[in-house]
Amino acid sequence: MAKQTCILTFSRRLGKKIGVKRKTDFFLRSLPEKVCQSPGTKRAAQRFGMASSTAAFIRKAIVPILDFTCDGGHVNRLTKRLIPSGGQDIKAIKGYRFTKNKYNKEGMIIAVRIDFTTRKVIGTGIFTADEKICIPGNGTLIIVNGAGEIIDIQEEEIPVLNASIYIAHITMPSKNTPFTQRE
Repeated sequence: MAKQTCILTFSRRLGKKIGVKRKTDFFLRSLPEKVCQSPGTKRAAQRFGMASSTAAFIRKAIVPILDFTCDGGHVNRLTKRLIPSGGQDIKAIKGYRFTKNKYNKEGMIIAVRIDFTTRKVIGTGIFTADEKICIPGNGTLIIVNGAGEIIDIQEEEIPVLNASIYIAHITMPSKNTPFTQRE
Protein backbone atom coordinates (compact mmCIF):
# COMPACT_ATOMS: atom_id res chain seq x y z
CA MET A 1 0.00 0.00 0.00
CA ALA A 2 1.19 3.47 -0.83
CA LYS A 3 1.16 6.19 1.82
CA GLN A 4 -0.89 9.29 0.99
CA THR A 5 1.32 12.34 1.43
CA CYS A 6 -0.83 15.06 -0.14
CA ILE A 7 -2.80 17.70 1.77
CA LEU A 8 -6.17 16.21 0.81
CA THR A 9 -6.39 12.59 1.97
CA PHE A 10 -9.33 10.24 1.65
CA SER A 11 -10.50 6.97 3.17
CA ARG A 12 -13.10 5.72 0.71
CA ARG A 13 -13.36 4.19 -2.70
CA LEU A 14 -12.44 6.35 -5.66
CA GLY A 15 -12.73 4.53 -8.98
CA LYS A 16 -10.40 1.53 -8.84
CA LYS A 17 -8.49 2.87 -5.81
CA ILE A 18 -9.39 2.59 -2.13
CA GLY A 19 -8.20 4.99 0.54
CA VAL A 20 -7.51 3.38 3.93
CA LYS A 21 -6.88 5.07 7.30
CA ARG A 22 -4.65 3.26 9.79
CA LYS A 23 -4.22 5.09 13.09
CA THR A 24 -3.10 8.55 11.94
CA ASP A 25 -1.81 7.66 8.45
CA PHE A 26 -3.68 7.35 5.17
CA PHE A 27 -2.80 4.71 2.58
CA LEU A 28 -3.90 3.95 -0.97
CA ARG A 29 -4.49 0.50 -2.43
CA SER A 30 -5.97 -0.93 -5.60
CA LEU A 31 -9.33 -2.63 -5.84
CA PRO A 32 -8.89 -6.37 -6.48
CA GLU A 33 -9.49 -7.41 -10.09
CA LYS A 34 -11.38 -10.56 -9.15
CA VAL A 35 -12.62 -12.04 -5.87
CA CYS A 36 -12.59 -15.86 -5.83
CA GLN A 37 -15.26 -17.34 -3.59
CA SER A 38 -16.53 -20.88 -3.52
CA PRO A 39 -20.31 -21.32 -3.42
CA GLY A 40 -20.05 -22.42 0.22
CA THR A 41 -18.07 -19.33 1.18
CA LYS A 42 -20.57 -17.12 -0.59
CA ARG A 43 -23.51 -18.75 1.25
CA ALA A 44 -21.69 -18.45 4.58
CA ALA A 45 -21.04 -14.75 3.94
CA GLN A 46 -24.70 -14.18 3.09
CA ARG A 47 -25.86 -16.07 6.21
CA PHE A 48 -23.47 -14.03 8.34
CA GLY A 49 -24.67 -10.77 6.79
CA MET A 50 -28.34 -11.57 7.40
CA ALA A 51 -27.64 -12.80 10.96
CA SER A 52 -25.53 -9.75 11.74
CA SER A 53 -28.22 -7.40 10.45
CA THR A 54 -30.95 -9.13 12.47
CA ALA A 55 -28.78 -9.17 15.61
CA ALA A 56 -28.04 -5.45 15.25
CA PHE A 57 -31.76 -4.73 14.88
CA ILE A 58 -32.57 -6.72 18.04
CA ARG A 59 -29.76 -5.01 19.99
CA LYS A 60 -30.88 -1.54 18.94
CA ALA A 61 -34.41 -2.33 20.11
CA ILE A 62 -33.53 -3.83 23.50
CA VAL A 63 -30.22 -2.38 24.76
CA PRO A 64 -31.45 1.22 25.27
CA ILE A 65 -34.15 -0.05 27.65
CA LEU A 66 -31.78 -2.12 29.80
CA ASP A 67 -30.87 -0.67 33.18
CA PHE A 68 -27.20 -1.66 32.86
CA THR A 69 -24.42 -1.62 30.31
CA CYS A 70 -23.73 -4.70 28.23
CA ASP A 71 -20.34 -6.39 28.24
CA GLY A 72 -18.04 -6.21 25.24
CA GLY A 73 -18.87 -9.67 23.88
CA HIS A 74 -22.64 -9.32 23.60
CA VAL A 75 -22.48 -8.35 19.91
CA ASN A 76 -20.58 -11.47 18.82
CA ARG A 77 -22.57 -13.84 21.06
CA LEU A 78 -25.92 -12.68 19.69
CA THR A 79 -24.78 -12.87 16.07
CA LYS A 80 -23.27 -16.33 16.66
CA ARG A 81 -26.64 -17.68 17.78
CA LEU A 82 -28.35 -16.38 14.64
CA ILE A 83 -25.74 -17.45 12.05
CA PRO A 84 -26.91 -21.09 11.53
CA SER A 85 -30.34 -19.91 10.37
CA GLY A 86 -29.14 -16.72 8.67
CA GLY A 87 -31.15 -14.65 11.15
CA GLN A 88 -34.42 -16.39 10.31
CA ASP A 89 -34.84 -18.51 13.48
CA ILE A 90 -35.42 -15.88 16.14
CA LYS A 91 -36.19 -18.55 18.77
CA ALA A 92 -32.46 -19.43 18.70
CA ILE A 93 -31.74 -16.42 20.93
CA LYS A 94 -33.86 -17.70 23.81
CA GLY A 95 -31.61 -17.91 26.86
CA TYR A 96 -29.18 -15.29 25.51
CA ARG A 97 -27.85 -12.80 28.09
CA PHE A 98 -26.74 -9.26 27.31
CA THR A 99 -24.10 -9.34 30.06
CA LYS A 100 -21.88 -11.95 31.69
CA ASN A 101 -21.83 -10.01 34.94
CA LYS A 102 -24.13 -10.85 37.80
CA TYR A 103 -26.83 -8.25 37.59
CA ASN A 104 -30.33 -8.66 38.84
CA LYS A 105 -33.12 -6.10 38.70
CA GLU A 106 -35.55 -8.26 40.60
CA GLY A 107 -39.19 -8.16 39.57
CA MET A 108 -38.63 -6.35 36.28
CA ILE A 109 -39.67 -7.62 32.86
CA ILE A 110 -38.83 -5.85 29.60
CA ALA A 111 -41.01 -6.59 26.58
CA VAL A 112 -40.29 -5.47 23.02
CA ARG A 113 -42.52 -6.15 20.01
CA ILE A 114 -40.55 -6.16 16.76
CA ASP A 115 -41.85 -6.62 13.21
CA PHE A 116 -38.96 -8.23 11.34
CA THR A 117 -40.67 -7.97 7.93
CA THR A 118 -40.96 -4.17 8.06
CA ARG A 119 -37.87 -3.80 10.32
CA LYS A 120 -39.74 -1.67 12.86
CA VAL A 121 -40.05 -1.70 16.63
CA ILE A 122 -43.80 -1.76 17.29
CA GLY A 123 -43.62 -1.06 21.01
CA THR A 124 -41.63 -1.49 24.22
CA GLY A 125 -42.49 -1.65 27.87
CA ILE A 126 -41.15 -2.33 31.35
CA PHE A 127 -43.44 -4.37 33.58
CA THR A 128 -43.50 -5.65 37.16
CA ALA A 129 -44.88 -8.93 38.51
CA ASP A 130 -48.35 -7.57 39.23
CA GLU A 131 -48.82 -6.09 35.75
CA LYS A 132 -50.05 -7.56 32.50
CA ILE A 133 -47.69 -7.49 29.51
CA CYS A 134 -49.60 -5.82 26.73
CA ILE A 135 -47.88 -4.51 23.61
CA PRO A 136 -50.46 -4.68 20.83
CA GLY A 137 -49.57 -5.05 17.18
CA ASN A 138 -48.14 -7.50 14.70
CA GLY A 139 -44.66 -8.89 15.13
CA THR A 140 -42.53 -10.92 17.49
CA LEU A 141 -42.69 -10.24 21.23
CA ILE A 142 -39.30 -10.63 22.93
CA ILE A 143 -39.37 -10.82 26.72
CA VAL A 144 -36.22 -10.03 28.73
CA ASN A 145 -35.91 -10.46 32.49
CA GLY A 146 -34.20 -8.08 34.91
CA ALA A 147 -30.91 -9.99 34.60
CA GLY A 148 -30.79 -9.21 30.88
CA GLU A 149 -31.68 -12.71 29.70
CA ILE A 150 -34.13 -13.32 26.85
CA ILE A 151 -36.59 -15.67 28.51
CA ASP A 152 -39.39 -15.94 25.96
CA ILE A 153 -40.17 -15.20 22.33
CA GLN A 154 -43.80 -15.08 21.21
CA GLU A 155 -44.17 -15.08 17.44
CA GLU A 156 -47.94 -15.49 17.48
CA GLU A 157 -50.27 -12.69 18.46
CA ILE A 158 -51.10 -13.02 22.18
CA PRO A 159 -52.84 -9.84 23.34
CA VAL A 160 -52.04 -10.01 27.08
CA LEU A 161 -49.49 -12.02 29.06
CA ASN A 162 -49.16 -12.25 32.83
CA ALA A 163 -45.75 -10.89 33.90
CA SER A 164 -45.66 -12.97 37.09
CA ILE A 165 -44.99 -16.19 35.12
CA TYR A 166 -41.68 -14.70 33.95
CA ILE A 167 -40.48 -13.37 37.31
CA ALA A 168 -39.25 -16.82 38.44
CA HIS A 169 -36.74 -16.76 35.56
CA ILE A 170 -34.86 -13.89 37.17
CA THR A 171 -33.49 -15.81 40.13
CA MET A 172 -32.60 -19.02 38.26
CA PRO A 173 -29.99 -18.90 35.47
CA SER A 174 -31.05 -20.52 32.22
CA LYS A 175 -29.63 -23.90 31.15
CA ASN A 176 -29.06 -22.37 27.70
CA THR A 177 -26.63 -19.74 28.99
CA PRO A 178 -23.47 -20.20 26.88
CA PHE A 179 -21.02 -19.17 29.62
CA THR A 180 -20.44 -19.66 33.32
CA GLN A 181 -21.33 -17.07 35.91
CA ARG A 182 -18.49 -15.40 37.79
CA GLU A 183 -18.77 -15.28 41.56
